[in-house]
Amino acid sequence: MSADTLSPVAGGPFDFTAALSPLPGDSPVGPSLRYDPVYDAIREARRQDDPSLPVGVWQTTAKRADWDLAIRLCREVLDQRSKDIQIACWLTEALVHRHGFSALGPSIRLLADLCDAFWDEGLHPEIDEAEGEGDVGARVAPLEWLNDKLPTWLQTLPLTRSGGQPPIGYSFADYENAQRHQLAAVRDPRGVVAALARSGGPTLAEIEASAQATAVTFHHAQHDRLAEALVAIDALSTVLDDHCGRQAPGLVGLREGCVALQGWVDTMLRAKGEEPEMTQATPVESAAADGMDPDLAPDSAPQDEPVYGAGPIQTREEAYFWLAEAADFLLRSEPHSPTPYLIHRALGWANMPLHEVLLEVSRGRNDLSAVFDFLGFNFTEMSQQNGGKSGK
Repeated sequence: MSADTLSPVAGGPFDFTAALSPLPGDSPVGPSLRYDPVYDAIREARRQDDPSLPVGVWQTTAKRADWDLAIRLCREVLDQRSKDIQIACWLTEALVHRHGFSALGPSIRLLADLCDAFWDEGLHPEIDEAEGEGDVGARVAPLEWLNDKLPTWLQTLPLTRSGGQPPIGYSFADYENAQRHQLAAVRDPRGVVAALARSGGPTLAEIEASAQATAVTFHHAQHDRLAEALVAIDALSTVLDDHCGRQAPGLVGLREGCVALQGWVDTMLRAKGEEPEMTQATPVESAAADGMDPDLAPDSAPQDEPVYGAGPIQTREEAYFWLAEAADFLLRSEPHSPTPYLIHRALGWANMPLHEVLLEVSRGRNDLSAVFDFLGFNFTEMSQQNGGKSGK
């Protein structure tokens, strides 16, 4: 296998030695199990009802996913019966739901190594060879599904862990929901407070308090796990590019999702006077591969970064640098103010045109019109200037 593999604890939840070993017999990948009962069994183990939806007059108990069963079934298939990228994607889903961020990097690395080892051996789903070089659509479809769904699942994982039994943990989804309510409160303070109370969601102040009470080691561990995941995503992208060429699926959603979460964690670390590691997990990966304790991995070589001094701002990059510095200062000095959070969010929009940003923060024409009014823009005029895109 060309991709470097992390060395997991033998027999642990992320030990994929058997999954990456050829099966005995004529075919190292085994037969397709797409129409085997185990496929339906895994689907049923994964299935869960949306708890936010009404149950109706029958008041039936909402179905909850059995992630432990899904993990066991997926591992049995990959270890003993069939090398199948769909099963591996379902395993990734189950492991992330069961183990959180710690499962992210190892699971994505499994996908990279599985593709690298068995792509030319008939990895399932099979490639349609009816046309020319073959259509890889069926094989990469599970990866495209994972790229679409996994960022949403990650946003529901806790990014804080503060006192109490059980501990209080708030997610990125909680933060974005509270941020939307905070912005809307400028226009309708009473209505927004009432809406937030009805939703049962935390306020920005509550999330900030939980983040401040969270141990620094917890946030450092999250940073490392997300950095490890980004390394694994790059490895998977490289393998797919090598085997698929122009048909390779993009993993932009997955990468951007991890970057956004890591950025939030890093902001919390800086608010406590801690500087997150700038190695993008390379020392951790190298140390793990050498059998070392990742926490003892040496620092990487210093990065070449621009140094900005006093005086007038000269470049666009320098302007954004000082905006980030100002936001970090405000976050430390006024942690309950929405201003530093809004600046950091705006920095993520630096390369987007205004109308695309407004479309992103709105949920429909009525919401978008209200945002335009708040900013002092003519909604109808700007919509026409951008080809009607604002009316989606």
